[in-house]
Amino acid sequence: ATAAIGGATPLPLLASGWIVVEGDPGGELILPRRPHWPRHPPRHPPHPIPRPPMWTLELAAEDIAATIENHDAQVEVKARFRNPCARDLEGTYYFPLPAGARIDAFRAVLGGKDLAGEILDRGEAARIYESLVRNTLDPALLEHYGDGMFRARIFPIPASGEAAITVHYRMLVPRENGFYRFEYPLGAEGGGSQRSTSKINVRIAADAELRSVTSPSHPITITRPAKNQATATYTSEVSAKRGTFLIDYLTAGDGIAGGVRAFREAGTPGYFLLRLSPSSEPPPKRPPASVIFVLDTSGSMATGGKIERAKQALHSALARLGAEDTFRLITFAGQVRSHTEGAIAATPENLASAKQFIDSLIARGGTDICAALEHALAAAGGAPEGAAILLLSDGAPTVGVTDIAQIASLITKRAGGDYRLHVFGVGEDVNTVLLDDLARKNRGSRTYLRGDEGMELAITGLLDKLLYPVLTDTKVTATGIQLLGLEPPGSHDLFSGEDLILTGRYEGSGAGTLAVAGNAAGERRTVVFSAHFPSHGGQEEAAFHWARLRIDTLLDELRSAGHPAGDPRRKEIMDLGLRFGIVTPFTSILVREPTGLVAERVGERLREAPRARARLEAEEKGFKESTGADAFGYAKRKAEEHGALAGGRASAPSAEAYDEQALRELEESLCDVRAAGRAFVIIDEHLVDCALDRAQISAPELVLAFGSDDYLAFLRDNPDARELLAAAPALIFAWKGRIVRIDNAAE
Repeated sequence: ATAAIGGATPLPLLASGWIVVEGDPGGELILPRRPHWPRHPPRHPPHPIPRPPMWTLELAAEDIAATIENHDAQVEVKARFRNPCARDLEGTYYFPLPAGARIDAFRAVLGGKDLAGEILDRGEAARIYESLVRNTLDPALLEHYGDGMFRARIFPIPASGEAAITVHYRMLVPRENGFYRFEYPLGAEGGGSQRSTSKINVRIAADAELRSVTSPSHPITITRPAKNQATATYTSEVSAKRGTFLIDYLTAGDGIAGGVRAFREAGTPGYFLLRLSPSSEPPPKRPPASVIFVLDTSGSMATGGKIERAKQALHSALARLGAEDTFRLITFAGQVRSHTEGAIAATPENLASAKQFIDSLIARGGTDICAALEHALAAAGGAPEGAAILLLSDGAPTVGVTDIAQIASLITKRAGGDYRLHVFGVGEDVNTVLLDDLARKNRGSRTYLRGDEGMELAITGLLDKLLYPVLTDTKVTATGIQLLGLEPPGSHDLFSGEDLILTGRYEGSGAGTLAVAGNAAGERRTVVFSAHFPSHGGQEEAAFHWARLRIDTLLDELRSAGHPAGDPRRKEIMDLGLRFGIVTPFTSILVREPTGLVAERVGERLREAPRARARLEAEEKGFKESTGADAFGYAKRKAEEHGALAGGRASAPSAEAYDEQALRELEESLCDVRAAGRAFVIIDEHLVDCALDRAQISAPELVLAFGSDDYLAFLRDNPDARELLAAAPALIFAWKGRIVRIDNAAE
């Protein structure tokens, strides 16, 4: 093995496994040095990449099929490699093995031959990784450093032909902190221009109900043929997204399943993510519900048939109530009307009376939102079992109290009733700041609908959820660590069939618990989840998820406060956006007022990206305004994104569409790569941690040459740093209280 690697001219491929090409088939074989740079090469590469004639292999296609039955995974990997050279090639195939995996079968289709291979232990695999890194100058291999390895000789790979390789292995899917996690190492995404297809299909069959199947690493499509089965699919028509492909899932027979992810960088508070997942099956019995419908019947509702669609939505919503539930109908225009003086039971007789009331509604007059909501809150205050208020409006207040801040102050959560206010804003004339404030300050949700969108589906969908509460008014406490706050802040509700995600910061480390207490069917119930909270490392998705929710909270607060100048929340949003590579309405400010080396570089890139800059300007305008197309688009996107994040969904259900080119420009401008819970940009030939300031960047405390003995010793002493070191051959980052600079020795 030593001689083969030492004398080889290797070129890792963009796949889970790779082939090292041995020897020089023609005496003039020249392979260009291919540094591993981020997803999108910089506009000005950090150094010239030579373009001599290339003898290399290309990945044509990769197909991964995994079947997980009761947490035992069988994985089949099929890869086709293309040899564009005019000569046969000989090589060695390497395949990184996940922890605990064992190879069942290996086959290489080269003239129909079956080729034998061998499994290397972690020590031998680590030595080979180091040798390959030195020879290829490709740090991406370090993503697998410390894992086991399978190796097989491949010959011949025919000239202008293909080699097809199939690997079949088995492994036990590990369970940690409540989650089961399936991992597949996709390998590095490089700077090559060849196109390939990648497909991953993971079928899960558990011995109990499957809960919350998600991927924190890649966009996936999920199908659920049965409550204990799921299939997750990821497809890419170009080189697969770099890094390890991850699937997380929870299982539980009855009750609430839960899992914890935690991440921490030494010297700073840690991050945690708590996912709660109740059964997808609604309970046979549910507590009585109290629902108050508040409908805008002002003149503007007559346009576009909105009033008729609203009537149909109310009919469908009322049909979902049972005789044990109570309801009330309130309408408002210039004046407030009520179907009854108080809440009534949803009996057939009362529902028939409500239908007549709804059918008689006519859209005309002004819009007195404040008076209508004061009526609704007074009614909700008398509902001891708790009430859900559903407000639907298409305009801004024009009658009665019209000052937005005053209305928001008057209509806030008050003593005397346990209720939530859920708002539906219809069309671009609504005051989004007011509706957002009403929902946020009264612990409700917000939904924004365009004129041609279905009110009925939105309202009945929300009501179907609200009728089946699992845990309400939750409070989170911890043992073993100190909680430093939650995002989203406040108490939260968990409903049947929908996950709830809470994130937060913590001090301390080691074994601990998170306890969630809440009301369940009139009683106080507590569920406890054990977890390990690391002092360093962990699952970085906890940090990114916290950052997104924290930014959402700060944006809501600033928008409600009227964007006061000099507010420290502005700087916190900008700092979090830069550090984690998250787009915010303040990102556009970097074009005009960059501060710090990283901000200057991002601002320069945005100035050169007109589509991205236009999108950011629209985002900034929508954030600052309360009504109109930009404000509506901003509020709709944020409501859907927030619901997706806090509700545990992988992505927003129908987020506002953006120009795809603008999205690509934004990704390229804001950061070059994300790794180990942080974002990086290329500055002066180095990939630089966006959390560092100018002084830290210019004064590193430890300088290492990529691939040197000291570099590899640092890797061996700090195995948790392998994901960072795999990002590029030239890096500047913070590690355990020190600033580390890695220089590319090939320069």
